Amino acid sequence: MQLFFNVLITQINTVVIIWYLDGLYFPVVTKATIAFNFLQFTPSLIASGTLIVCGNLIGQQWENELSDVIVSGYLAVNFFNLYLFSIYYVYDYSVLIICFKCSKY
Repeated sequence: MQLFFNVLITQINTVVIIWYLDGLYFPVVTKATIAFNFLQFTPSLIASGTLIVCGNLIGQQWENELSDVIVSGYLAVNFFNLYLFSIYYVYDYSVLIICFKCSKY
């Protein structure tokens, strides 16, 4: 629920800042919002899933498997973060241009 409200507040702030001074800060806010969504929200969902799996293993008395799950979750989050970070830096300018053109109409 905390992640949901975090994203909701970010979107509200984006709309407010876009309207300020007739969209002067739109490119900066769009780039920051894309970075926020890529680099915080998605990997934290993977980490939350790892915690749920660990809780299930504890409930089934398989505590010896916890280290494997935590390490694989850590590696998955880091690889996924690196992948999203790479995509973000390759395509951020083109997404920014598309968003800016869409806001003009």
